[in-house]
Amino acid sequence: MGLVTGFQTKVDPHVVFAGGGQLFSDSYTRKELPPGTSSRNSQFVRVISAWVFQETLRLHIDNVEDHRVK
Repeated sequence: MGLVTGFQTKVDPHVVFAGGGQLFSDSYTRKELPPGTSSRNSQFVRVISAWVFQETLRLHIDNVEDHRVK
């Protein structure tokens, strides 16, 4: 399971803590899934990285889904 939390301090730095680097690994972002199912890890990594490095000012979550990784 990958657990991620992030926050912004009063003086503007963005901080992210991830439960492990495995969440950001190529094996997770390129994992083959059944047809019609897309892995959203690569999108998550791009969005969270852009936010933590202040390339974007807002982190927006549309939907949350859980998937078991084998």
